[in-house]
This record gives sequence, structure tokens and C-alpha cells, in this order.
Amino acid sequence: MSELFDVVVMDVKGVISHRDTKYCVCVSNLQNKYLFINTDHRTMYDDFEIKAEDYIFLNNKNRFIACSTIFSINPDRMIRNVGKLNIEDVKKIIDKIIKSRTISKIDKDSVLPELESWLSGYAMV
Repeated sequence: MSELFDVVVMDVKGVISHRDTKYCVCVSNLQNKYLFINTDHRTMYDDFEIKAEDYIFLNNKNRFIACSTIFSINPDRMIRNVGKLNIEDVKKIIDKIIKSRTISKIDKDSVLPELESWLSGYAMV
């Protein structure tokens, strides 16, 4: 099972049509919700770049976290956990979700309390 902000490799067959596996970021471990990580920047995905120098699992290539859609994926589809996002990128995800015009209010309301609770707990450490 994924924890918040874990980066995992997931089997996404049937979730998206053109891929078998994909890096994903857990944004709700209670509801199995994820954001996708893409190889290329695409404005339509309201993405932001994560740097290879910050994450060994990126194999020396910067990637982009797509923040336009939150996907529900069964945790049984997780192939492996490869790492966890740093706090700077976590804050960017939360900000992107809050400001998103494409993520539904239902999805925002379902994940933001969990994310904000995690962040406030992190600040207390």
C-alpha cells in the first residue's frame, strides 16, 4: 500500500489507453488516488517539473507531475515503490490541486483534507 507522496510504479492498463506502467504519486492513501508523472512537459496537464538531481529513481531525466486529473487506482496494481517526494514538491502538488480548474470539486474535497493534515503534521516535526 502506498503512503502519501510515495512515488510508485503502477500497472495502469485500463486506466489510460496507451501505457502499461507509469510512475504515479499517491495523493490519498485512504482512497487510492494518484497523479501521473510524465516524461515530457505538457501545458494541458497543468504539470510541474521534478528534477532528476532530487530523485534517484528518475534515472538522470527530469519529469513532470501532471496536476490536472486525479486518478483512482486499485493498490493491487502497484508494482513497486521507488521513493517519496520532497517537501518542496509536496507543497507544489497541494497548491496545484487547490488552484486547479480541471480537478472536480468532489476530488478536491476528497483529497485536500488528507493532504493538508499531512502537511500540518509535517510542519510540527
